[in-house]
Amino acid sequence: MTSPIGKSTASGTRSLATFQGQAFLPVQDRVRRTGITRWAELAQLSEITQWEPAWRALRTCSGLDDDAFVSFLCDFEFKFGILLVDPLLSPDQDPVSRDAEHLAREMFSIVRDPAQPARLSRDELLARLGWTDRLLYRHPGPAGSGKSTLLADLILPGRVVRQRLLFLFVGIVRKQVLEVDWNQAKAAIYNRATKYLAVYTTRPTKRAIPAVAVRVANVADAHAIVAAAEAASAAPRLDIV
Repeated sequence: MTSPIGKSTASGTRSLATFQGQAFLPVQDRVRRTGITRWAELAQLSEITQWEPAWRALRTCSGLDDDAFVSFLCDFEFKFGILLVDPLLSPDQDPVSRDAEHLAREMFSIVRDPAQPARLSRDELLARLGWTDRLLYRHPGPAGSGKSTLLADLILPGRVVRQRLLFLFVGIVRKQVLEVDWNQAKAAIYNRATKYLAVYTTRPTKRAIPAVAVRVANVADAHAIVAAAEAASAAPRLDIV
């Protein structure tokens, strides 16, 4: 059995996402901008005529007469999928919910894209989401404010010492300066429970004492710090416990 959307005469892909993007949203925007109140003023638009079976089905489901449907159209919103968390149980501006909603919207945007992309690489998807640089580690604060710093070469008066340093944390760790030579480091471990990133110069046994222990907000930041150190020296890989 052909659906109302399938019976439409619009060219290209005929799907719910396409109907929403090429017909419903443009018509809704026109009604909101112009203050149109009568269906007869909309009926001849190409967004209506090319998708007439879908519009007719939507009006029938609403149970409203044509002009009342126009008022209803202003406030109607498609909701797809299921809620990850009951909104009453989640904090205001929950970042997970925002990301999920943003991802869902972009998925529908991809489906209704006239270019009809059949395949997207990871980089292409991240670019469309605007998340290309989300995993880049940023050092907050202006120059000289005591941000964490990673050194590749230690320069002394009269000579360059090819001694690479693993970490040099300044300011953010209670005004401490902590450093470990890369060739001394044996392991870097991030503890989810305590939120401490520990760098060991011995085998990281239960009794071992880390040479550097720094509180880091989350796993992503710990990965970013170790990755940056690894790029600047020969830092060990990061283990998560």
